Amino acid sequence: MINRYFRISFLIAALISSCEAPDENRELIKFYGDVRDDIGYSIARASDGYYLCGQMTEVWRKESYITGSEPKPGILKTDFEGNMIWKKYLGNEFAGTASKVIVVNDNSVICAGHVIDSVTSETDIYLAILDRNGVVEKESIIELDDNQTCADLVPSAGGFLLLGTTDAPTLPDPGNPADSVFNYAGYLDILLIRVSNDLETIEAKQWGYPWNDRGVALKEDRTGGYVLAGTTDRHANKGRKNDTFIMRVNDVANITRPVILDSPADEYASDLEVLDDGYLIAGTTGAESEFQKPYFARVPFDIYDTVYYPLPFTGNASWSVNAVARYGNNYFVAAGKQIVSSSADKLFFVIDEWGNMFPGKEMIFGSSGSQIAYDAVCTGDLFIVGTGLNANETNSMISFYKFRF
Repeated sequence: MINRYFRISFLIAALISSCEAPDENRELIKFYGDVRDDIGYSIARASDGYYLCGQMTEVWRKESYITGSEPKPGILKTDFEGNMIWKKYLGNEFAGTASKVIVVNDNSVICAGHVIDSVTSETDIYLAILDRNGVVEKESIIELDDNQTCADLVPSAGGFLLLGTTDAPTLPDPGNPADSVFNYAGYLDILLIRVSNDLETIEAKQWGYPWNDRGVALKEDRTGGYVLAGTTDRHANKGRKNDTFIMRVNDVANITRPVILDSPADEYASDLEVLDDGYLIAGTTGAESEFQKPYFARVPFDIYDTVYYPLPFTGNASWSVNAVARYGNNYFVAAGKQIVSSSADKLFFVIDEWGNMFPGKEMIFGSSGSQIAYDAVCTGDLFIVGTGLNANETNSMISFYKFRF
């Protein structure tokens, strides 16, 4: 009898234990939003969860009817399982979008993006400091000539360094490299803004090759200063469409060593990672209306030296890359989308530090409508957490994905 009770107790305990044991490879999928267009563009990990920022549509209702809506810069916080803790519409009375969130310390975050002037329709850069409970401590709008948007933000000595884009005209600057010449209004240039800890503008500098230049990623360099990557159409007159560029930036936001990579492909850079002995640039070849392939360039620390390009992607589906994040010690995960027919599916895959794809390490999430991954982070136990959008018909929602290969 005792043995019988023991066996029953053991089976019950084992069953309870199996129910409570976590699934080490489980996939979590969460969606946030109301109606209209909600999109997650950036994700950051904190000690108590994740911050996601992007476009969040504020909706006004009367009874059960929608009376109005407006896209706003928005930020939300989740726990480690993607359960939303709070969300916040930003920008005050202005419409706009948030494009980057960074964790400053364990008690606050910075959210950056742009807002739209309701009278002139021009865009201005927007910054906000929030505490861990979602209380806005400080907001700032950086108003410059014409239109500016934010691409990246990094901590710097005494504050932050913001990478943006501007379409303001500019005159030749003798202090910059010879290839930096004037730009007419409406063409894009790189914008670097030094911002203090309380979000006051210290200095704004505009730089670019002739015609259109878009900076996409700014990282702290391993020997001091920063490194910047982006896309330029500088060599369109040589029969090329778009090229990737990389350049160093010093502590006072001066560009010191610009170089355009000499690749024949039509390249659109999207992200950058700093390696021990060089840099990994990620992006896509081909415009959105064309068949796209992942693009990677392994640039040595001497950025004028020979660049390594991995074997090109040979799949039948169109793949594009929006972000890369370090995955373990010597690998990275790329986040983007796969297009089959007219449908887009969220895509993640693993590459080594040379940009070579790791066989069998692919994850594609898809359903009706379109799914796109815009950003991702990796945890110490190799979980990948990403954000983007899940669109169906005329509405889209912010997505949260957590999984492990």
